Amino acid sequence: QECTVCHPEFCTGRNVVAAHYNWQDGGKGKGLKCHDTHIAYACSGCHLFLDNAAVATVEARKLWWLRGHLKTIYILVRDKVLK
Repeated sequence: QECTVCHPEFCTGRNVVAAHYNWQDGGKGKGLKCHDTHIAYACSGCHLFLDNAAVATVEARKLWWLRGHLKTIYILVRDKVLK
């Protein structure tokens, strides 16, 4: 898949994986990931951005993840992976 986060400073477009929502208000906890429906396709650079508290505020990183998540859900529905 292509990266759906597409942060202009961090996006490499390479090594795209499913980046799970990374905060407690979405179900993440010690040793727990969020549900697999809570993903955004993120390249290695964007995934690092999302996980790195030193580069942006939590709010900014959540917004970038959410934008990618919405695009990812669209792709999954379009490709009939989700209904």
